[in-house]
Amino acid sequence: MSRHTNHKVRSATSFQRWLRHRLGDSRGAVAIEFAIMLPMLITILFGIIQYGLILNTRQLMTYAAREAARSYAIGESTEAEAEALAISLLNNANYNYDTTLTDDGTSVQFDISLPMTEAALVNALEDSLMSGNIEVSVTMRLEE
Repeated sequence: MSRHTNHKVRSATSFQRWLRHRLGDSRGAVAIEFAIMLPMLITILFGIIQYGLILNTRQLMTYAAREAARSYAIGESTEAEAEALAISLLNNANYNYDTTLTDDGTSVQFDISLPMTEAALVNALEDSLMSGNIEVSVTMRLEE
């Protein structure tokens, strides 16, 4: 038992004409879609780059704090020399860091702080989104 229907079979070119007529003229649609999506893509890309730069700055600060704390902990440098060492390691970034060295007699704590807005590539965001500081703290036991 075969079922026969009376559907008209269209040729490929006739179908293409029908489809084109139904969809309308879509020339330039890709350019418009790209123009709509481009700002979002650039924003996402910029955010990834910004996050990477802030993460790199924090890693550099941690390295400088560890080196300065270690230098002071083993008695290789004074407090002023340890802070100068940290600043010299951070000097390539051209930021204004706040450094603090605290010696409680058994351990040394070295803190470095930098405003988030200063670490930003471009401070185009509101201050509330880029508020706060990037802070690192390293504690080492004094060796005698």
